[in-house]
Amino acid sequence: AAAEYEPLLVPRLRVSVTGGDGAAAAFATQHALNECFVCEACPARPLDLEISVDGGPWRQWRSSGALISTQRGASAWMQNAWSVREQQAAAVLQAAAELGGGGGGVGGGGVGGGGGVGGGGVSLAEVVTAANGQLLQHADPTAMQFFVRDAMPRPGSSPHAPTSGLGAPHGLARRIQMRLLGWDSALSVDGLPMVSLPAHECIVSLEIERDERLWLRTVRSIGRCL
Repeated sequence: AAAEYEPLLVPRLRVSVTGGDGAAAAFATQHALNECFVCEACPARPLDLEISVDGGPWRQWRSSGALISTQRGASAWMQNAWSVREQQAAAVLQAAAELGGGGGGVGGGGVGGGGGVGGGGVSLAEVVTAANGQLLQHADPTAMQFFVRDAMPRPGSSPHAPTSGLGAPHGLARRIQMRLLGWDSALSVDGLPMVSLPAHECIVSLEIERDERLWLRTVRSIGRCL
């Protein structure tokens, strides 16, 4: 029996750089299938940046780096960076049980009485899988997922950022702009070698490529024909 296939278009993430005293001239627009990562050139220093999501207000953060992924990349690096671990889920559920007076605790592969969550027989692994599905899975191939790692709000002196009302450092977006502050930064596309980005407020812009001619063309199996 021969395999049966159908064509598949895979969106790509478009990455461009402007400003930064000539950084744009040295950086050609690139495309990522999975993700783009921005960090400090020296890993001993934190990354200071401002982020604007979908044209919204600029928010300042100090972090260990910013990760932006396609829908495809959400099951790769983004999953490892953002997903909930069983130990974390167990600690949260244990605290909830104690504060709520349930006293069920965590044990026997489950949470609560009877080896499950609230005595319902649901295992901790099932809870974690469901939680990560809510955090990481989405149906829109034209949306990106972003995550500012180890984020600390950094209200500061920049006139571009508010000093209150800072947004969450994780979510979905159609367009992201990052203004890099402080020292020299670096950018990696799909795990390729880092590209240096000078300081002086260079801006990295990311969005799903609108021109489908630049998407990856591949095929997927849909079964076998007899």
